[in-house]
Amino acid sequence: MKDALSGFSNSLIWLIVISIIVSRGVIKTGLGERLAYHFISIFGKKTLGIAYSIAFCETILAPVTPSNTARAGAIINPIVQAIARSFKSTPEDGTQNKIGTY
Repeated sequence: MKDALSGFSNSLIWLIVISIIVSRGVIKTGLGERLAYHFISIFGKKTLGIAYSIAFCETILAPVTPSNTARAGAIINPIVQAIARSFKSTPEDGTQNKIGTY
């Protein structure tokens, strides 16, 4: 039993679990969409500017979020998905190249 539960003592596992919970909160509250619209209002003249701003955010968040999975999947992903939806760029509609290419 001790060996079976030893994986839960690793702090990285808990960081990923908490980041997934935060991600759900960001999506449900609409914070991801608000941040996406903020990015678009500042850097939205070209898609390359939006991409650079997202990369800059990743760089700023890297020292405080040591897990790539937690940072990319829980913090940045809801924002990027909201940006793509705001430009009506979805793979389901065949419009993924609308904002997916530079």
